[in-house]
Amino acid sequence: MSSPVPVVNPRVLIDWVGDGAFADPASDVTRDTAADPGVEIDAGRDGARALNPPKVPAASFELRNDTARYSHENPASPVYQRIKPGVPVQVQARWGAVRLYRSPGLYRAQLAYRGVAVWAFATSRIDETRQTTQLGQQRLAVSTLGASSTLVGRAVSVPLQQSINTASVVVMLLDAAGWPSDRRNIATGDTTLLWWWADEKSCWDALLEVVAAEGAGAALYEDAAGVLHFENRNYRAVAVRSVQSQAAFYDSRQAIGVPYRAARLYRADRPYRGQPVSLTFTDLAYEPGWRSLYARATYSTNRRALGTLQPVWSAGGDIVLSANQTRTLFARPQDPFQNAVSPVVTTDYQVTAGSVTVSMTYTSGFLAILTVTAGAAGCTVTGPAATPTQGLQVRAQPLSIVSQAVVQSTVAVTSSDSAYRGVQTLDVAGWPEVDVPMAEAVCNSWASRYQVQRPQVTLSVYGGDHDHFEQLVRREVSDRISIRERNTGLQADVWIESKQLSIGPAGHVSGTWACEKCDAFFGYVWDGGVSLWGGSDYDPSNQWAKWGS
Repeated sequence: MSSPVPVVNPRVLIDWVGDGAFADPASDVTRDTAADPGVEIDAGRDGARALNPPKVPAASFELRNDTARYSHENPASPVYQRIKPGVPVQVQARWGAVRLYRSPGLYRAQLAYRGVAVWAFATSRIDETRQTTQLGQQRLAVSTLGASSTLVGRAVSVPLQQSINTASVVVMLLDAAGWPSDRRNIATGDTTLLWWWADEKSCWDALLEVVAAEGAGAALYEDAAGVLHFENRNYRAVAVRSVQSQAAFYDSRQAIGVPYRAARLYRADRPYRGQPVSLTFTDLAYEPGWRSLYARATYSTNRRALGTLQPVWSAGGDIVLSANQTRTLFARPQDPFQNAVSPVVTTDYQVTAGSVTVSMTYTSGFLAILTVTAGAAGCTVTGPAATPTQGLQVRAQPLSIVSQAVVQSTVAVTSSDSAYRGVQTLDVAGWPEVDVPMAEAVCNSWASRYQVQRPQVTLSVYGGDHDHFEQLVRREVSDRISIRERNTGLQADVWIESKQLSIGPAGHVSGTWACEKCDAFFGYVWDGGVSLWGGSDYDPSNQWAKWGS
């Protein structure tokens, strides 16, 4: 059996100076971190279903403040005026059993050098703080959010793109938001957008539209190291960690016991009396998933066509400037455009007084920037002769919507699971500039998965030994794990959708994973008419046969 963890040293670090090194003497706040409530970390999706949207990871902890070291108004504090939103925070832990270099154990890539490694639990930034002053409870509560929280309020603009893959859109959005290139892991997208652009839009909102357009199974999440991941709708069908179970968890230690001094000779690689190493969970909650049945999915799409050269924007009135004055106008037509021409006197505007120079940047997209500069005598600019009161105009070829369609999934409803509630429809809130076949593929990806019951499982694991601790720090969103629980009869593979970690007194670590049952079942026919437990197809050699009496 796995031995207790001999070295678990959690650390909470705050980069007060903001240099990324966490080397300032005041950076290590571990000794001041209260054991109760400890450190709480939450990451992954906003729930146990692939239907749930992504969420920004969060962490929280409390700092003991008996000496007023972390008081905002204390000028004697070494972190005075540094306790503010945006300050980087890291939560990590050293763990492992010290082993000598060149020890008898063979080197393996997954083994830490000399047996001890530093694992990241969370990489985040201070979001808000709250100070309490009650005697005996003088603390500073710290709430943090992952770096992806900066994408929520970051408005970005990206020029008009044509026939672009969703993964390329994600890259452009992250570039526009200034997200570091070494902290992203982007899988190739499976959806192509006919047209796409971003005009002063929240980067996070734009990413959510892209994830929805990608289809069922797509994921966006920030891991413990602060790396942002984008996974396409077929990622879990091909990625090894999603196709093959990474670990098997039981409701108790499993064994195929053998009597002492059995006929089998003792071998060093055999556990004593046949007791194998197995992973266990401390609690399991099972939700059948009846409320998330969707036998049909719809996707609202737009079809655009390039029009002829025509006025697409006007200033709305006269422009009057004093001597040598310059005015910048931001022209945002109703539709994106291509092949815009710089305004021409008489055709696009008239000068009724003085002199003027008009220039334009961006000939395609959703925005044209006009610079109007008056001469030495100033100027008055009106619209062309046909529409003088409308002011200066811009001509371009608009990409107008010529048709709109609500595309529906075409997969047959083969499951009777939805009989009770009827056929529920899932409205896919993806980017609308998608052609009909692509939208249909996205709808089918949802309908084929959610017309059948997909149970959600919440699993709690205590990191009481090396094996369980390693699972808590290694498991990530989209990892496939196997579960067996006798009371529910559950024997299935699930995908991790969200995860929570708790670091309590003495560095005790526990975690909770919210999971959803995989598309492909493992071990026996789920909800089938005949169970394979004990049947002719039951294979006692597989991992599930290790069931104790």
